[in-house]
Amino acid sequence: MRLDPKERTETLLDAALRLAAADGWQALTRDGIAREAGVSYALVTQRLGTMEQIRRSVMRRAVQQRVVCVVAEGLSRGDRHAGAADDALRAECAALMGERK
Repeated sequence: MRLDPKERTETLLDAALRLAAADGWQALTRDGIAREAGVSYALVTQRLGTMEQIRRSVMRRAVQQRVVCVVAEGLSRGDRHAGAADDALRAECAALMGERK
């Protein structure tokens, strides 16, 4: 079944967020996202753009969906989109990072 462009973008971002949670936000690649979503590299590029754009979109989604491990990585790297996390999410991230030390 062919998805409309907005649905396809959402599906790709879901796949990218799963990968970021499993392997790390900075470890994201278009190839990995394409494999996870079962689509071509070209479609990932067409729908999501550059790696900078992909990471930004994934971090925004991670903050919205409260994916602590991804947001914590963004905070540790000074990502401004991770910095938009509310205080409760930041506290969860700090607790996670404290456990990893």
